[in-house]
Amino acid sequence: MIIVISEEQYVPSELKHWLALFDAGLENLHLRKYGLPDQLLLSLLNQIPTVFRKYLVLHSHQHLAAELGIERVHLKREGSIEMEYQTFRKSCSTHSLEEFNQLTSFWEYAFLGPLFSSISKPGYQANPDLANALAITQRQNYHTKLIALGGISKKQITKLSILDIDGIALKGGIWKSENPAQSFKEIQKQYLNEKGKINS
Repeated sequence: MIIVISEEQYVPSELKHWLALFDAGLENLHLRKYGLPDQLLLSLLNQIPTVFRKYLVLHSHQHLAAELGIERVHLKREGSIEMEYQTFRKSCSTHSLEEFNQLTSFWEYAFLGPLFSSISKPGYQANPDLANALAITQRQNYHTKLIALGGISKKQITKLSILDIDGIALKGGIWKSENPAQSFKEIQKQYLNEKGKINS
């Protein structure tokens, strides 16, 4: 599983990049737009062909999911959320393997990071304990998919191949490149090749 997380700020050209990513094979785009007014986000998403709506995950503006026909939401784990989002496919974020191991099957997948120092957030440093724990298989939770997050680009893919993970999430490795769709295709190809080596 390869996930792309959107930039947080509004970027006028991003809609064309989202569509190019879908054409390149992306099947999971997290829309993380906390500061964006509802109407602007609705305007953007209504320009996305219905066939691609199944690839969208609302990382913010979850209250618009039903209106837009979006079935996946990313939620905070605090508070009582089970009833409101019972019919949705749900993901969340964790920052330690202990946190991840405590998740229930309520969650389809969870981010775990930062595995490497952030590309998009200067100063947001890697947590070396995470990579070490995943390399020696201290993971106990297998009913929730584990998605590695933080500083992932082409040069880290080989390092990820030895870790006990189910997928990767990309942000800076995509949006800091001149051609996001091309960068996605290159990372996707390398990631699938490395997984193939492990499974063969």
